[in-house]
Amino acid sequence: MTPVFGSEVRGLNLAELDGEGKDQLALEVARRRVIVFHDQQDFINRGAEVLYQMGQVLWATAHSPAGRVSRGVSGYSLGIQGHQFTLQHRR
Repeated sequence: MTPVFGSEVRGLNLAELDGEGKDQLALEVARRRVIVFHDQQDFINRGAEVLYQMGQVLWATAHSPAGRVSRGVSGYSLGIQGHQFTLQHRR
């Protein structure tokens, strides 16, 4: 992580994000490119459907002037290792 690339987040439970929170997260991923979330077992335990839904929110956000692109555009990778959930925007 550097001052301009990447963020590390602690104390945020992704499972509790509402629609506005997810939109803010998507904008932050577009801005910082890599965000690492710690202690996300509750979110991970919710299963693949919840991960897919989060991916839909993130894929809808990109660098267009309106901050949106067509749904289904690839460009994000999701990594889960132990209790760590990592979401990365690929260029």
